Amino acid sequence: MSLRSQGKENMKQYYEIKMKKLADWLLLGESILLTIVIMLPVILMYIQLFTIYGHNTISIIIISVIGWFLLMLLNGISNALQICFAKATYNDNKVAQQLNPRAVFLYQITNIGFAIFTLIVIFVFLILFVR
Repeated sequence: MSLRSQGKENMKQYYEIKMKKLADWLLLGESILLTIVIMLPVILMYIQLFTIYGHNTISIIIISVIGWFLLMLLNGISNALQICFAKATYNDNKVAQQLNPRAVFLYQITNIGFAIFTLIVIFVFLILFVR
């Protein structure tokens, strides 16, 4: 089994773990917050890049594609951290302990559904707000 397919299976197993709703939301919030803290310098550089070169149509498209790659990376990091936090929180749960954060990271950064969705959202925002 490849690492990507293992990550897909791990995500299915993670969603089947019976957790308290509050704990699940806290794990999600912690992973998103830590991802933003880790990636904050890159996000700030991206915003600065858009501010400096955002006046040209071709550069806006190139910067948007860079932003799309950044979103895919943020999604992968966030989900991998969520798996790590779940493993630490539910250390008595066998299913949670068998999850592989690296496989989940690889699966999430290559998730076709999320990639298409974010591309559509980015280009809709470009059409609506950049003229």
